[in-house]
Amino acid sequence: MLELNFDSELNPAPTEHLGLYDIPMSEYREAKGLANSELQIFKDNPSSYIWSKTAPRDHRKATSADFGTSLHTSLLEPELYEDSIIVSSTKGREAAAFAKDQAQNPDKIVLTDSEATQIEIMTESAKCDPMFKRLIDADGDCEVSIFADDPDTGLRLKIRPDKVVKGKKLPLLCDVKSTASIDEWRADKPWLNPLFKIGYGFTAAYYMYVASIHYQVEITNYYFMVVSKSAVLGRYPVSVFVITKDELIDFGIWQEMLDTLSRFSEHKKNDDWLSFEKFPSFSIYQDDSVDVKFN
Repeated sequence: MLELNFDSELNPAPTEHLGLYDIPMSEYREAKGLANSELQIFKDNPSSYIWSKTAPRDHRKATSADFGTSLHTSLLEPELYEDSIIVSSTKGREAAAFAKDQAQNPDKIVLTDSEATQIEIMTESAKCDPMFKRLIDADGDCEVSIFADDPDTGLRLKIRPDKVVKGKKLPLLCDVKSTASIDEWRADKPWLNPLFKIGYGFTAAYYMYVASIHYQVEITNYYFMVVSKSAVLGRYPVSVFVITKDELIDFGIWQEMLDTLSRFSEHKKNDDWLSFEKFPSFSIYQDDSVDVKFN
């Protein structure tokens, strides 16, 4: 049984953005601090970190982001859902009328009618799972922003948990994810499981690390609230997955996160973002029966 009376105080007037704040996503993005998504982009290529902050965004291609944000709002902040979306009268996103709806509603998410219906059914499906519903209904803060200074690198770090459930001793960090197939989350192959394939293990490590600095207590669990976008026999499967800090350490993900933070600190200190990528090591298999000649 969850104990739900962990005290956390929201800072009402953000100035230096250090602590816990209830602010819009737009303000969070503009506020000083290194976000998990930025650190993971840097991990693959330091130059891509600068690209991610300066490259233009084609909002017409933001289907997945729009869908995910809408599902988050429907599940965690249903009172805001109606005011945050527009359901287009067009059937597809490629229609000129859909682009017009987006242009006329820059502060809202525009969905097709089928997308809105799917989100409604997925939301109700999630509430039918006892564990999922318990976390949805639990006392806590949704879409809050946490800013903390890393004691090792001095970097200002920031996270925005989907929900922080209040508990007697420890807060529970909850992360809502939509997925093409929930079976991938159950896969024991790293190249299939989103924990490795998409970097969600890195995300869990980073969020636990930053939250532990803020709350001044070691947070050792991270909860993924997963909803499938693919129906099985007409229903959208859901489940709650938990990953522990010890597991992330065993996988090597926790140390990878710390090492990446250290590398980022050095690049920032030197203002050095020039980099190129190398190809991976390829295994060349050659059939001995085939005579391969190069001219």
